[in-house]
Amino acid sequence: MRKLFTIDDFIVAGISGIGYGLGFKIPAILGYEEWQCGLICLVVGFALDKLANAVVFSRAVQSSTANRIIIFLAYILIGLAIQDVFISWKDISIDDYAMQGYAYLVVPAILGFAFSMALRQYRIRKIRQHYSNGSGVYVFDELLEKKELLAELNQQNKQIHGVYDTELAVKTKSGIFVGDKVKDSLFFCGIPYAKPPVGKLRWKAPEPLPESDEVFEAKYLGASAIQVDYDGSPLKYFRQSEDCLYLNICTGNKKMTKKKPVVVIFHHGDFSYGGSADPILYGGKLAKIYSDSVFVTFNYRIGILGFIDFSEVSGGENYPDALNLGLLDQIAALKWIKENISAFGGDPDNITVMGFESGALSIFLLTACEQARGLFQKAFVFNGSPFSAYETPEISKELVQQPRWRNL
Repeated sequence: MRKLFTIDDFIVAGISGIGYGLGFKIPAILGYEEWQCGLICLVVGFALDKLANAVVFSRAVQSSTANRIIIFLAYILIGLAIQDVFISWKDISIDDYAMQGYAYLVVPAILGFAFSMALRQYRIRKIRQHYSNGSGVYVFDELLEKKELLAELNQQNKQIHGVYDTELAVKTKSGIFVGDKVKDSLFFCGIPYAKPPVGKLRWKAPEPLPESDEVFEAKYLGASAIQVDYDGSPLKYFRQSEDCLYLNICTGNKKMTKKKPVVVIFHHGDFSYGGSADPILYGGKLAKIYSDSVFVTFNYRIGILGFIDFSEVSGGENYPDALNLGLLDQIAALKWIKENISAFGGDPDNITVMGFESGALSIFLLTACEQARGLFQKAFVFNGSPFSAYETPEISKELVQQPRWRNL
C-alpha cells in the first residue's frame, strides 16, 4: 500500500497504449469518421487496460519476472502483427502511419495512466482514513476520538420489562433475547452463555446458566476479556471485564425456522488479546454472502485469567481448572450453541468451527478433548499449530512463583 505504482503499472500502461493506438488508427484506415475513431479508441484502450491488469497481476504471471517480460513482449508482438496486416492491406507507408498514430498511441496512454494512479491514490487515502495509517494492523485512533461513537460502542444490554418486538425475539433455555435488524441481517449480540466468572467463580470452570423466561436486549456486544493493550488494536477502545462470557449470533435470513449450517468463529490474539468486537469478525458481511448460514462469535477468558497454573502454590488445589479455563469457556460456548442454536434457525447437527492463529490452536486442542466430543462436526483452521501450546504449563508455573500469588 505504500507504493503508488510499480513497474507492472508501466507495463499495463504500455499495453493499453497499444490498444488506444490501434483503436484509433484501424477504424481510421477502415474509413470511420474521426469522432467514431475517438470513441472506439477509448473503448478498446479501456478494455485492453482491464485485460492487461487481470493478466499482468495474475498469480501465474507474478510468480516470476520472466513471465512478466514474456507477457509484455507477447502483447507488443500481437499489436505489431495487427498493424502490419492493416498497413499491408491498405498499402500505407509505415512512416506516415507511425507519425499519424503517435498522438493516439502516447497521449491517451499517458492520460489513462494518470487517471488510474489518481484513482488508486484516492482509494489508498480512504482506506488509510478508515483502517490504518501504515504503523499498525488496525488504527482507529482518529475515528474513535469521537466520544459519541465510543459511548455507542460501549452500550450494554438491559433486561426488558413490558412490551418488546416479538418478531426479533428468540426464546432460549437461558432467556428470551430481543435482537436487532441491520439491513438484511439479524443480529443477536451480547448473549451470556455461562455465569459471570467473577467473585467466587474467578479462576473456576464456567458454570451453566439457570433456565429463565426473562426478556433481555441482545443489541450490544458483551465486554471483551481483560487483555494486554496492543498498539493498533481497536479492542483497546472497547470495554473489558472479567464478566466476558458472551456470544453473538448473526443470520442473513428473516426466517429462523429453517435448519441452516452454523459457523462458529474463534477469535485470534495469542491467548493474550482479542475478542468478538474485532471488526474482522463482523458477521454482517458473511451473512450477506452466505445468507443461508448462521454465524456465531464469542469471547472467552485469556491471559492469566484464562490460562494460569496454581498447582505449585499454596491454595492452588482450590483452582484445579485454572490452567485451561479459556478452553473450558470455549466448550461451554459450544454446549450453549448446541442446545439453543435451533431457535435462531441453525442446525445443531451441522456446526463448523473456524479460526486462525490462537483460534486455530484452540480448535486443534478441542478436537483431542473428550469434553468437546459431538459439539461440532467440521473444522476449518489456518495459520496455527498444536505444538505451540507445549510451553504453556511451564510458563504458568514460573509466573505463579512470583510474590504476588503467595496469598492466593
